[in-house]
Amino acid sequence: MRIFVEIIFTIFSVVAVVACSSKTSSESLPTEAGEPILVADTVRYNVYIVPQDPTDNVQVTDLARLESRRLVDAIFDAIYHHQATVTNFQDGHTMTVDEIKTLEIEDQRFSRDKIALLQFTEAWSFDAVSQHFSKKIHSVHVTYAVRNDDGIVEGNRAGIIVKMN
Repeated sequence: MRIFVEIIFTIFSVVAVVACSSKTSSESLPTEAGEPILVADTVRYNVYIVPQDPTDNVQVTDLARLESRRLVDAIFDAIYHHQATVTNFQDGHTMTVDEIKTLEIEDQRFSRDKIALLQFTEAWSFDAVSQHFSKKIHSVHVTYAVRNDDGIVEGNRAGIIVKMN
């Protein structure tokens, strides 16, 4: 989580420096608010939504305000209401809602309770006039934690790729 914040801060800083540089041609800066410039076509990064080690106070603190269950439920609600397309990471086929339900219910390895990491694929934009930074999420790769007997995540099992319609 901290790495993600540092990456965003670094990119924001670079964009701010470039936006405030001596170049003021109409090509280098938008002249009106609402004209964002694309600063990252495709960014892919992981976000742990539950602590990998439940005894690590830093991880627990970093994620304390994240409502991970609400986030996961929202993703699955979109799937079940046909507002998202789901691809199986293993073989690349588009999955039906019935396949997702079966996977989620019948195979405990793919229970919502085991989702620990989301990988986001996004595009980032910045409006230099309004100083507004925005992003568009293209897809979310849902992965499932593989924990040892002490509850510590040893790895993650690839799951599904969700693309909102």
